[in-house]
Amino acid sequence: MKSKKNKCLKALALGFGLASFASATQAGYLYVSDYGKSELDRYQYTYDKNTNTVTSITPYGINGNTSNAYFLGGGSAPVKEGIHGTNTDIILVGGSHGSAATVLSRYTFDGKLIGTIPVNFSAYNGGNVGIGNALVTSDGKYMYAPLEAGNAVVKISLANGAIVNSFAFTGAHDVALAANGDVYVANYNASGAKVIRLDANLGNAQNLVTSSNYGGTGGFRPSGLSVAADGSLYVNNNTRGGYDSVLHYTLSGSTATYDSTKSYIGSSTNNSLEFTFGSDIGPDGKVYIAALGGGGNNGFNTRAGYQDGIYALNPLTQTVIQAILGHTEGGANGPSGLSAPKYLQWDINFSTADDAGYLPEPGTLPLMAGVLAVGLGRRWTKRKQGS
Repeated sequence: MKSKKNKCLKALALGFGLASFASATQAGYLYVSDYGKSELDRYQYTYDKNTNTVTSITPYGINGNTSNAYFLGGGSAPVKEGIHGTNTDIILVGGSHGSAATVLSRYTFDGKLIGTIPVNFSAYNGGNVGIGNALVTSDGKYMYAPLEAGNAVVKISLANGAIVNSFAFTGAHDVALAANGDVYVANYNASGAKVIRLDANLGNAQNLVTSSNYGGTGGFRPSGLSVAADGSLYVNNNTRGGYDSVLHYTLSGSTATYDSTKSYIGSSTNNSLEFTFGSDIGPDGKVYIAALGGGGNNGFNTRAGYQDGIYALNPLTQTVIQAILGHTEGGANGPSGLSAPKYLQWDINFSTADDAGYLPEPGTLPLMAGVLAVGLGRRWTKRKQGS
């Protein structure tokens, strides 16, 4: 049962939130996992609710650096893959250089290490699991993690690191969560590639999208997933060196129906995307996509001069623009320092409930600010003062 103090803080937060909501604009952070440099980059954005547009995305790195977006990681503590968060912290997928990602680390919003989540992965490929993306449930109590090398998707308790549910899935790579608790998982395989649906306890598996019914052109390699507010599913189709697509599906129970009117099909004349991975729905309803292009990192430098970065798909117009410039194939990093992004998360999509796995230090007051309702639902943002 929550304490009276906690209820008072919630009531205080409501006052802050309503005041913030009266404003036409909302500021926040976009976090990007930079695979090229094994770092977490941070950008500040401004959202205008009257026009439903993200009006700016600018670097806001360590100590508020506005010229370079570097925020965490690199060196002996690389950020290798996914990133998500709760009201109280950021959770990153990392590991040692040259090995599969095996570590889930927690940081405060001002970049201080809280610790690692003590997960025992030994039952999955001897612990060399290769975690891909990772997402926290809306109640802040659990995390879903696809284990690419461990060939499973697992549900982890954030309170103690225990694996409470598991589902065997060869090459599990990305995961997405729907508002009703359903879990969508993709494997990124040359053969047998598919997207499956599971319930919140990783049971009742159903094949949704396969290489025989995906609706696009060319081969099917689902590398990134995101679920929109209306329940529809977006799937990045990473052709591994060709022209990538973003496929839209209307979900109904155990079926996913391909919708060409909201999909982006890559081709020689429609060629913005190459080697795409993670995606996330922005406050403006657009699908923001991490495209790392390959280059020196993976050997898929198929288009000289191609620019890695974050791209934004407008499903209504089926157009793609580049939102953040990254590495130029055969050239330098982007102006904000971004190299080759693999995953990204808008802070509005972090978990909205109190986090069961992290308690603020004594004497600090969590400051809750902002309620954002943009058709994507409401969320609380709680920021921790002090250290």
